Amino acid sequence: MAITREQIQAVCVRRYEVVPVPCLGDMRIQSLTAGEMRAIRATLRTKNHELDRERFDKLDALVVAAAWVDDNGNPCVTDDDVMRGFFDRIDGGPWAVITAAVKRHTGWDCGEDWQAVKAAAKN
Repeated sequence: MAITREQIQAVCVRRYEVVPVPCLGDMRIQSLTAGEMRAIRATLRTKNHELDRERFDKLDALVVAAAWVDDNGNPCVTDDDVMRGFFDRIDGGPWAVITAAVKRHTGWDCGEDWQAVKAAAKN
């Protein structure tokens, strides 16, 4: 039997996970909706529909920022924090744990294909 509209709507509940991060402690991440992921992708384009290379280079950090929340579900960092280099000095080991957990929990693959994103930005 095929899935129904009601079944799709039933999975529209925000999910949370606490991820133990070496050297740092526990990090709470939330799932992202399809609309939130689409909004992140949209920020990779300039007003002229060109690829914003600076934002693209920080795509993984932008996705982490969207997923990382406090115990009340409030964002811990903003896009502006990311663009100012909030995550730039974090050790690669904990960063790998964080990005892998966010990718798995949200269903996002932060390793976007440069050519595919560039082509999409033109459309």
